[in-house]
Amino acid sequence: MIAINSGVPIIAGYYQQSNIKVLVKRSVDWLTLRFFRVVYILKERNYIK
Repeated sequence: MIAINSGVPIIAGYYQQSNIKVLVKRSVDWLTLRFFRVVYILKERNYIK
C-alpha cells in the first residue's frame, strides 16, 4: 500500500507537467501562426517590401 500511495503523486505530477507542456506548445503554435499571418497580411498590402 505504501508503494502504491507514494507512486500516485508522482504519476499525478507527471500528468500535470505534460498538460502544462501541451498548453505551452499550443499557445506557442497559436502565437507563431498569428505572427506569420500578420506578416503575410502586411506583405499583401505592401507594407513590407
